[in-house]
Amino acid sequence: MASVKSDISLQIKNNLNRTATFSILGGTQDPSNGQANAKTIYEWDLTAESFANTTVVTIEASTIDNPVIINYEVQNQDGAVTDLQTVVRLLNTLNLGVFNLDGNTIWIIDDINIFGNIEVLVSLSFDINVFVQEAYNYFDPLGKTPLVDFQTQYTSVIQQAVDTIPDFVDFVESQGWSLCYPTNTSEIDLARFTAGSIFLTTDTGGVLATNEYTSGTSFNVNGFDNALLYAPDVNSFKTLQSLTFDAPLNPLVNGYLFKFLFEAPTFLSFNQNVGAFPVLDNGFQFLDPSYFPSPTTFGIHSFRMPPFGTNQLNLYGTEFPKLNIQAGNYSISASASASDIDLINVNSSIVFDTMGQDSNLVISNLIESNTSGIFVDFSSLTLIGDNQTISISSTDAIQQTFNFQSNFNTKFDYGGGISSLSGKTLVIGCSAGGTGAFIQYDDDTTPLNLRVKNIRFEESVTQNLPPIGTGGGQIGSVFGLLYTLRLNLEEQLNLLAGREMEYFNNWFFELGTQSFLSQNSADTSGAFGNILTAGTNLFVLSGQGYYGYQALIDCGFTIATPVGAIKNNVMTFTQKEGELLLVRTISALGQSDFKVTSASKNQAEVVDNSVFTAIGQEQIQYSAPALGEDNNCIFTSDPTLDCTSFYIGTNPSFSSNNCMTTFICGNGVFNAGIDMDTFNLNGLTITLPIYPSTSLGDAYGLFQRDFSGLNGNNVSSGLAIIYFRINVTQLANTLVQPYGSNALFNIAINGFIPSIPSVSFSNCEFGTDFNDTSASPSPLDLLIPVGARCNNGIEFNLCQFKYTASTFGGEIEFNINNNATLGIPTQTALLGSSRIENTTFGAFGNDTISLNTNYNGTGDTLSDLTFKDNADLVAVKLTNGATAVPLPISLNFDNNPQLNTIVFENYNLNNINILGGLPSVSRMNVNDNDLNTVDLDSIIVELDNNGLTNGNLDYSNQTGGASPSIGVSGVAYNNLIAKGWTVTGNVPI
Repeated sequence: MASVKSDISLQIKNNLNRTATFSILGGTQDPSNGQANAKTIYEWDLTAESFANTTVVTIEASTIDNPVIINYEVQNQDGAVTDLQTVVRLLNTLNLGVFNLDGNTIWIIDDINIFGNIEVLVSLSFDINVFVQEAYNYFDPLGKTPLVDFQTQYTSVIQQAVDTIPDFVDFVESQGWSLCYPTNTSEIDLARFTAGSIFLTTDTGGVLATNEYTSGTSFNVNGFDNALLYAPDVNSFKTLQSLTFDAPLNPLVNGYLFKFLFEAPTFLSFNQNVGAFPVLDNGFQFLDPSYFPSPTTFGIHSFRMPPFGTNQLNLYGTEFPKLNIQAGNYSISASASASDIDLINVNSSIVFDTMGQDSNLVISNLIESNTSGIFVDFSSLTLIGDNQTISISSTDAIQQTFNFQSNFNTKFDYGGGISSLSGKTLVIGCSAGGTGAFIQYDDDTTPLNLRVKNIRFEESVTQNLPPIGTGGGQIGSVFGLLYTLRLNLEEQLNLLAGREMEYFNNWFFELGTQSFLSQNSADTSGAFGNILTAGTNLFVLSGQGYYGYQALIDCGFTIATPVGAIKNNVMTFTQKEGELLLVRTISALGQSDFKVTSASKNQAEVVDNSVFTAIGQEQIQYSAPALGEDNNCIFTSDPTLDCTSFYIGTNPSFSSNNCMTTFICGNGVFNAGIDMDTFNLNGLTITLPIYPSTSLGDAYGLFQRDFSGLNGNNVSSGLAIIYFRINVTQLANTLVQPYGSNALFNIAINGFIPSIPSVSFSNCEFGTDFNDTSASPSPLDLLIPVGARCNNGIEFNLCQFKYTASTFGGEIEFNINNNATLGIPTQTALLGSSRIENTTFGAFGNDTISLNTNYNGTGDTLSDLTFKDNADLVAVKLTNGATAVPLPISLNFDNNPQLNTIVFENYNLNNINILGGLPSVSRMNVNDNDLNTVDLDSIIVELDNNGLTNGNLDYSNQTGGASPSIGVSGVAYNNLIAKGWTVTGNVPI
């Protein structure tokens, strides 16, 4: 038996032109043994294979005996398939023969097996169609757009991402689609400064491409049809400097705004395409508010809608925009070529959600194409923190009405009370240069609390402004003694004919009566401290509007008004609701005609020319304004001739009704060159606001009155104040001096222009609601400025003051000389022939009047003083500090039943008249004067007649040496002595 050799020797020749791998001693890898002596070669060029996201290799195969194609699959148990060597290795595990690799080509020789395609797949279960639908479910979870459209547009770019971006599938399947964004934008512009990869896959006419941008690279890409943006790291999206998507070029192609997570780039824009299409610029169609993120840090987010008219929001639901804006700036508008956003498909409403600290929302060019009415639902708004900005503007083509639902009146009060919290900016109006918008409040009775620093209502008209100052409301921010406000009321378009005066009167009255004005100063930093009312507006302020304007000026505001809005040498007044009013001139020279323009609340202006009612008499009679509609009037043509009487007040004249709430005559001399002789003002009621935490008046309320336009040239005889009423006479803030003085009747004072020579007060109530607790009250200091020289006298008749000092022994102070220097008085005084009749000064009676003098030989003095029918007068006392002898003076006492003391010593009293007796006088000191015998007799007789005992009478040292007449007063003198009186002076002779 031949022995077996222990070694094997093979001689193998490779007739191929490439290196081949095959099994010799390991058995066949192909049960069919198709490679034995095979001459058929199969090749697969996998040069284009990117090996992204792949874990499975498949190959199609059949045999010559069995033509049924079988798809053989093998998954790499070691992880991803990353190269061709791994593909070959996996194929060689399928028992289909030995596969070889030559460069990028896989090949095999086999005459039995018939091979088809080799594929390198994501996974055994991966289905691109399912993958694309999952993307659709994320980006449009509510199914607002057709799935088939999404598949048609984005399958190719998603497949490109699968094929080319490493770990893309694993990332999406584990993390979701939030860091991707599919778009058919015409251009993407991305800027950043931070590192990290951002991928962009694009489809341009079927040509697919993938670009990776690393290391903080910015890019601008355009010209593609569809794209998929992807960042594996969320910080790559959160730290962008800017990201702009330009809409598809053709507006017939929908640019849907899918759900996105670009939370807080510095700038994010879904922009219109820029003029590439010849007719219309395109934008992005909004799908749902939940598709927008809620950024937590500041960024600018800008969105443009397509020019689809009423179809712009047909997919959005019923609430627009309803965005949860925790931070940042959101700006929503339509494309420039068709810039309106039609709300017809979203309940004609603007609906909010949450606005966080410092957040901003701007919505431009709104239109409701059916009714032109836009409901702004502020009840849906939740404010977190403060300093928010909201800007809502309507189309410039068709006038729209913004309806503010009732919650608006208090929505921006930021908790009320004293607080530093406030809004930053509120803009409501029309796009610049348009038709203007109307603002309509559902609730025009609840006071408006709008604590926003910058309010822009230009290009609009407020149809029914709720109460602000008159109701305790507030516009602007008040904190730290600063009132911060910038208010723009320019271009108040489409006011009904003649409504300008009423409209701006109402605005200024409400602004100027805010209770905090006098305690704060306007913040003039930056652009604040400005109220803008010029522009195309044309108006004249009158009455309450003029009052409010002046209060705001005093607070420190700069107010821009049209030329002529604030009249010089003005006379304006407010006729109270429900009251008749008469304006009348009487002239001896002819008809002194005049013209007055008036405007009641919510009514057009009325121009009234005076009418002839008698020879020399012209008048205008005003019917009673409706309740809540005070009538503000202004002289637009002043009386043309000198008058013997000018009357403005109640109708019938001189009746007791309170018919006026403001009277302002100032800003220069009224009707210079024309004399009204006697000026009668009847029925003015001034209601001062009460200064916070006190029962004292706020001097700002005195902006309701101004008499500085009246002087001795245009009122040469006297000023008559009739049925005047004021609620409080004691001021908390006396340093505030409206129109130059806080005297109630601040008549003009000037050493060269004569003052009004006489002033009378009749049927007046000073302090209807509050007592005056001044320690040493001086009625004249309350009533007229120090420099007023009423040298013909001042009269009081049927007047009531509310001083409490006299109740507790205090005195009512009147000076009786003015110590004028160069014609200008240095103190108020009763001068000339003055009169106090039927008047009570004390809140509880018990009036002691102190007549004070410091006469030094200069200025004017009192010449005659009458006390008549003063039921509460108990004492008249002269406090004499004179250093010179005054001109003679006369005193008259007529029916003052409780008067018990008269002290008037050493002041050149040369006449005393007593009517109605001195029934209660038990002390009378008139010594060291210049009384005559008749006066002394009268005094003695009247005191005897009162029957009182143990009194005191001193008439000694009369400069003329007069003595009583024994034939007239001798018996009365003896009676006084018998009744215990102490009598000092010459005995009757």
